[in-house]
Amino acid sequence: RRFADYFKVLKRARKSRSSKKKLKYSYFNTKAVSASLYPAGEPYAAHCKSYFVYVTERLRCFTARFSELQELVQGGEDLDVESVIGRVEAAQAMMGLALSVECIIAPKQKELDNLAEGEPAPATPNFVVCATELLVLDDVRELWGLLTTLVERIVSGGDAAANMSISDRAALLRWWLETRPAVGAWLTTCQRSLRSAKLKSDPAKYDIDMMDGSASVAKVQSALSRLETTTGSSAPPAAVEEEEEED
Repeated sequence: RRFADYFKVLKRARKSRSSKKKLKYSYFNTKAVSASLYPAGEPYAAHCKSYFVYVTERLRCFTARFSELQELVQGGEDLDVESVIGRVEAAQAMMGLALSVECIIAPKQKELDNLAEGEPAPATPNFVVCATELLVLDDVRELWGLLTTLVERIVSGGDAAANMSISDRAALLRWWLETRPAVGAWLTTCQRSLRSAKLKSDPAKYDIDMMDGSASVAKVQSALSRLETTTGSSAPPAAVEEEEEED
């Protein structure tokens, strides 16, 4: 019920762009979504807001099964460079928003016993929370799989990245290496949340090593080094940059 209260806010946030019946369609006002909740619904605010931002952006950028990205992975020879880079960057942005969706882990009984009188109970992974988490979990798996397939083609010198410049290929490999730890951590947290709600999920299906397919950190690092040698534009570690600024 507390979670449902927040979805009333989402419904009120839906606005119409046109008063003409034939042209009438809706959008969401994010300011209304961020409005104050009832005290009992506050524990769910972070999850609701992060999921709301993710799902609205997903609707704006991609179809149900990321067919725009699949077209690129399957070849994309007819796509111009701007379309290729735009789709890759949109997928990377979607992954970032997906990893920002907060997963709720059931509190331990000791935490509930120590609640002060009148203090609202912490959020628990109820049916609605778990449903949203499962949706994002499958999206993360599919997105990562598609982007990793593209990474594999770059590493092996395949045709799927033929219309990407060398610097763009290097940027994608670098992003993959930097993002992979965060993907693995989010997958672990999400499955912990589902287990705390007594829901079962296949650990192998959502295991980052299994999702990598034939790609590996060592292979991607090696390919990135080759590309950076070709372009002469390797990215220095952040710590080195900070030291140079201090000097």
